[in-house]
Amino acid sequence: MPDDVSLVPLIRDPRISGLFETVITENRERLPFYRTAQNAAVSSLLVQLCRDYRNHDPSVGRDAAHNSKVRLVRQCMDYINRHYLDGISTSDISREIGITVNYLCACFKDVTNMTIKKYINSMKCRDAEAMLSSGSYTVTEAGLHCGFDNMAYFAKMYRLIIGENPSVTAEKSKTAAASPENLSQRARDASDTHIPVAEAGTSGIPHATQS
Repeated sequence: MPDDVSLVPLIRDPRISGLFETVITENRERLPFYRTAQNAAVSSLLVQLCRDYRNHDPSVGRDAAHNSKVRLVRQCMDYINRHYLDGISTSDISREIGITVNYLCACFKDVTNMTIKKYINSMKCRDAEAMLSSGSYTVTEAGLHCGFDNMAYFAKMYRLIIGENPSVTAEKSKTAAASPENLSQRARDASDTHIPVAEAGTSGIPHATQS
């Protein structure tokens, strides 16, 4: 894409953005019943799109054809949410839903103003962000776990979606772990841990006796 071309969102609605963010957050945090919450957010997102934009934005659509697209996109999102770490492609998704790749991609872009590839990368990068923020994974480990075989491409996508290099996120977690507050908490936790010591003679080791 030429450098002087910018993409302008067709829908600028905080409710739509909030619901979309909920889908990603639920999938990233994976709290109990996260799939139910995720599916509910997707349903609410699609209902909101139909109610608010069906009759106002010609680019989104006004008729039954659009409703059909919305159903297809929901199927697509559901499949991606379950399999995005499995290395799926648009061909896999289109085969699962039963439509052509070109029509699937066009429907997805029309309804969400986002490509399928960007949606998948967003899910992966949000997972990688959570892993790096935990301080338990290196950049390479997080990238590979989230399905990025090429670390340069991973860093590029992560920067685009998260807004910073993955190494910066990892460094922040190390800095937070080394903060005085965290170190003090660790010291308190260690002091609260008591290791019972067996009394002399009770472990099978004889007492030392004086001659």
